Amino acid sequence: MHNFGSRKFVVAGIGAVGCCPSQRNQNKTSEECNEEANYWSVKYNEGLKLMLQGLKSELNDMDYSFVDTYTIFSSFIQSPSTYGTSISFLLISYQNGFTEVQSACCGLGNLRAQVPCVPVAKYCSNRSDHVFWDLYHPTEAAAHLFVNAVFDGFIEVKSACCGLGNLRAQVPCVPVAKYCSNRSDHVFWDLYHPTEAAAHLFVNAVFDGSQQFAMPMNVNQLIAA
Repeated sequence: MHNFGSRKFVVAGIGAVGCCPSQRNQNKTSEECNEEANYWSVKYNEGLKLMLQGLKSELNDMDYSFVDTYTIFSSFIQSPSTYGTSISFLLISYQNGFTEVQSACCGLGNLRAQVPCVPVAKYCSNRSDHVFWDLYHPTEAAAHLFVNAVFDGFIEVKSACCGLGNLRAQVPCVPVAKYCSNRSDHVFWDLYHPTEAAAHLFVNAVFDGSQQFAMPMNVNQLIAA
């Protein structure tokens, strides 16, 4: 890919595979994570990081963001309530904050607020810097933080939301499977895959998170590099 002109790469590591419902279900006594599976996930990620560091030393014009999927999902599982109203994750996921809290991003006139966001209106250069999109409505970034703030955190980190049997992990999410009453409470949707809520927070960490989650830079920093 480098030979064809690629210079920026996003590389995702392996998650905490041993904590998926399918793996927990195999531990009939305690339903805890499969530590052997997690051990090999960690070893793979360590090797992948070393390989990327080696490539960077060989290809000076290459930049990359290694997404530490293991650490992100382990934090969901170990501290599920943190990912609700806690301000700490909001600061991590949107560490740069807003730079414009008065003017709209789209409109005309003073503060882009005298004429609404019509086809001939002027747009701000970076909507993520703004709290307001137009005369009344928040930007996607502001709405995104609002959703995080009202989200109550994960309650269920072991069981899948959709499936059958113990931990809803013996039979996959088929049409006759049982569903949880609130999928946002769950980290896992089925035997292996995250819920939309978990995936949403994962993307936050990848694009705007600290080096705890994406290294040596997050995806937004990679784009700007």
